[in-house]
Amino acid sequence: MASELTELEEAIGTLVKNYDKYATRGFFSRKRGISKDSFQKMVSQELHHALMHTEDKQAIDDLRQTYDKNQDGLIRFHEYWTLMGSIAMSHLSTMEEPEKDDS
Repeated sequence: MASELTELEEAIGTLVKNYDKYATRGFFSRKRGISKDSFQKMVSQELHHALMHTEDKQAIDDLRQTYDKNQDGLIRFHEYWTLMGSIAMSHLSTMEEPEKDDS
């Protein structure tokens, strides 16, 4: 009997599926990645609550260029993962309670 995936395992699977949804070409292709147009679509459709200015194409392109570390025009999986980590860190900071002053 196979056990169900944990919440964390499901979340990782969701991130991988999302990358696959927007990435171009085959999984093992050397040119696999999210193109400029697909990145614009992904950000505006999938991240409009997590990011600001998701309707501003220049802001989205600036974001894409920030995470396209090798400047090849594609967001590779490791670059996508870094972007998702940054968004998660931002989300975490909004969840944390401010420190209480004990004085």
